[in-house]
Amino acid sequence: MNVTVDLSFLIAVKDMREEQRRFFHLTKEAKAKKLPQLWAQRKNCLDSSRQLEALVDIRLDQYLNGKEVARD
Repeated sequence: MNVTVDLSFLIAVKDMREEQRRFFHLTKEAKAKKLPQLWAQRKNCLDSSRQLEALVDIRLDQYLNGKEVARD
């Protein structure tokens, strides 16, 4: 089975993964340096990552439930 997805979906997945990597890097750095501004950046990054995850989850559900799906 072939599934066709929009390029925007792949970009959203890539952005989500980059934000997750950034979150884990900031967590490590914040724990090591114990600076409040790093913890604030980490929190903002987490919020952004969650928003991207929600977007990706919605789009995945649409694709997997037959909406916007092209099958061979």
